[in-house]
Amino acid sequence: MTKHTRGPFAVNQLSNRLGHNIWGVYAPKRQPNRTPLLIGEFHSLGISPEECEANARLFAAAPDLLEACEAMIEMQRKHPEAVSAAEWRETWSKVLQAIGKATGASSTKQEDSNVE
Repeated sequence: MTKHTRGPFAVNQLSNRLGHNIWGVYAPKRQPNRTPLLIGEFHSLGISPEECEANARLFAAAPDLLEACEAMIEMQRKHPEAVSAAEWRETWSKVLQAIGKATGASSTKQEDSNVE
């Protein structure tokens, strides 16, 4: 049982005034007709606006990164020859998506031709 707020998390810019950026990280709605749950705010005081956004994105990607890492560990527990190419591609895709979410990229530039 996890003790952290369940994801997936989303990132949204809350404010951009006078060079001070505020980014919010939200968890999914817990009940219908409710607003998403704000679980973190990131302020650009003392850091660049780009670093502030990157910090918020990394935080928001944490549940995805955790899930992808756990999937990789579970696959490693199996004998390598027991892992099918389809299982490997699916898990690799989760890893790439989580990294993309963390970095703000729509897709990562990592080569996945050696995944098969």
